Amino acid sequence: MVRNWQEIDWTDEDELVSENFTVRDAVWLPQWGRLAEHADGFGARTKMRLQNFLLDHADAVVELLGAKPPVHSCYRPKLYNALPAIGGAPGSAHVVLGNWAALDFGAADVAACDAARELLAANAEALGIRVEDRPGSNWVHFDSKPISPGGSRYFKP
Repeated sequence: MVRNWQEIDWTDEDELVSENFTVRDAVWLPQWGRLAEHADGFGARTKMRLQNFLLDHADAVVELLGAKPPVHSCYRPKLYNALPAIGGAPGSAHVVLGNWAALDFGAADVAACDAARELLAANAEALGIRVEDRPGSNWVHFDSKPISPGGSRYFKP
């Protein structure tokens, strides 16, 4: 059973945040070689919203895909998101500024990523997610950000 966000030890990489995702999946910052910390803006509100995203959206993605894919990135502090090596958009859902969040994952190869992206796009409405339309990439991005006026759940970066 998954615990409330307040009961999670956010310094324990192996602790479950949701049915399928650990603290490491949620807040690992590979360019900095560590987990996100309070000094990065990783406070109570972000922890709560991040856990809700994982429980409400990411766990459903795992169920649809039939397995948990390797996570590349979930939460990113603003300074981390702005690193040239990251290339994050200023309004990225990874930063968890609103009531949304994002997750990027990889697959065995580009064809597997394209197939996962198509499956997610076909089910995006039911999952309550948006999926980045980036065929040919070796990663998949989905988020819970609201759809822009005139936009769609399958969006161009």
